[in-house]
Amino acid sequence: MSYNTKNIITDYVGAEDEGIIAALLATFKYCQAKTFQTGFAGLVGQIDTMKLQKTVFDEDEVHTWSYAMEEGLEDFSKQFPHKKFVFIEADCFGGACIYSGFAVQNGEILFQQSYDHNGHIKLLREISPTYTEFYFEPFTRDFFVKKGEIKGKIYDFSMAGLFLLMQTDYGKNPDFQMLPAYDNLLLQPQNKDYYLYFEELPQREIKVSGILYQANETILNTIRNILKDSLVGIKHDIEVIVL
Repeated sequence: MSYNTKNIITDYVGAEDEGIIAALLATFKYCQAKTFQTGFAGLVGQIDTMKLQKTVFDEDEVHTWSYAMEEGLEDFSKQFPHKKFVFIEADCFGGACIYSGFAVQNGEILFQQSYDHNGHIKLLREISPTYTEFYFEPFTRDFFVKKGEIKGKIYDFSMAGLFLLMQTDYGKNPDFQMLPAYDNLLLQPQNKDYYLYFEELPQREIKVSGILYQANETILNTIRNILKDSLVGIKHDIEVIVL
């Protein structure tokens, strides 16, 4: 599956930077903007070009806004001359991604990066010099749609044992879909409001993760009850975080 986004990124100091988010939304049509905490505190404005092609049927409009951030960032940066911005194109196909872009401050290009698998790291270092992580959450498909996260671990328990527990509780439940594999297990309701993912780790530990696409009290209670009922008597440390 293809994935292509155009992104403007800078660091986020605090409330004084909220104006940058408002300016991104006002300047770049079809842009989404949000703060993040992935290696450093920042904010991102993003245009999803694949989504744009599927939802906008005027080819000229699609072309214009697909390149708007890349062509407009130099002028945009002059509104905030004290801030350094980077433009990054994330282009992925079949799970392999390459990144390109440039850094700019007050209309002056400071650094350019051609397409490279680690290109985003080099560009993000222009904002945060100690940045090293390959994974960057704003480049994930769920970043702008998720309402919460599930994070934690199960201790001193096997994946085989967890599969038996989940199979008993949810294997024949028509409201849920359960997808087991050798070392992992996915549990998701048929309405796909959230999912729980269990991954086997060494030393009889299981990593628990998940994403909430809706976060009302009913859904939160359902997730908590799933974890409470399925893991009774089993040591675990799992939190449900509403964003």
